[in-house]
Amino acid sequence: MFWHNVLALFILRRADDWQREVMTVLSSIQAFLGVMLLGIYFGDFQLGLDPFLLLREAPNNIGLPWTARADYLTAIPQFADGQGLNPLLQNYWMTIHPPTLFLGFAACSVPFAYAVGALWRRDLTSWIKPVLPWAFFAVGILGAGILMGGAWAYEALSFGGFWAWDPVENSSLVPWMVLVAAAHLLLINRNRR
Repeated sequence: MFWHNVLALFILRRADDWQREVMTVLSSIQAFLGVMLLGIYFGDFQLGLDPFLLLREAPNNIGLPWTARADYLTAIPQFADGQGLNPLLQNYWMTIHPPTLFLGFAACSVPFAYAVGALWRRDLTSWIKPVLPWAFFAVGILGAGILMGGAWAYEALSFGGFWAWDPVENSSLVPWMVLVAAAHLLLINRNRR
């Protein structure tokens, strides 16, 4: 949500003709993310998860013997100090890799907002020029985040590689590949006109 707010400030200064449509879509994305973070209840249905929920109030823990004690965090040795940060995560790449990936994911919402705004306006040509810098920014930042993750994996993990083809890596690679294809299609469309 932080990166969406930062990008929204830039859009307010640069979107000009598209500001109403783009900011409406980005505001909707922000509202959805806010609901997911804060957790909203509709009767028995819960949408999102409350980050401020105490461990003893979690539905899976209600009724367990240790939840009756108010001092459970200090009285139960397993809860007292934890195990600390995993040594694999104590690396400088892990300091900059996740925020860079999140900025890349947030930047992907800007081309999406322009595309939805173009459909909303029924103007399928004039949105291409203002969206190109945002698409390339998202491609570059997301790609840099992926490369940083590969550098971390090469340094910290024991298998000696930089890619393991598991869902963690693929969940950043697939959006990047789709965004690269979309950026190329935007360039082709712009050059044909």
